[in-house]
Amino acid sequence: PSSRGTGARAVILDLAGLAGSPDRALLESCDRFLAHRKIAGSIPVFLAGVDAEHRPLWQDASARGGGTVSIIPSFERALEEALEHSEYRLVRRR
Repeated sequence: PSSRGTGARAVILDLAGLAGSPDRALLESCDRFLAHRKIAGSIPVFLAGVDAEHRPLWQDASARGGGTVSIIPSFERALEEALEHSEYRLVRRR
């Protein structure tokens, strides 16, 4: 998979620690990040820990940036998805 110059094959943003609704400054920062020419439409972005109430905010931010995000329930699952996209596989120890 090509990363068009970023070196990254995927991005994981863990939002599980946010309390309440995301503030305007955070959403604006995410808008700029998601709209960046090396991110928008070229690198998959996985958002972990977004509660159902705030999913539309993040989906709107993604749409404004011109890319798409996958909203994943947990960081661990987002990591698995990002690794799989990058053609790696996570093997767990027992």
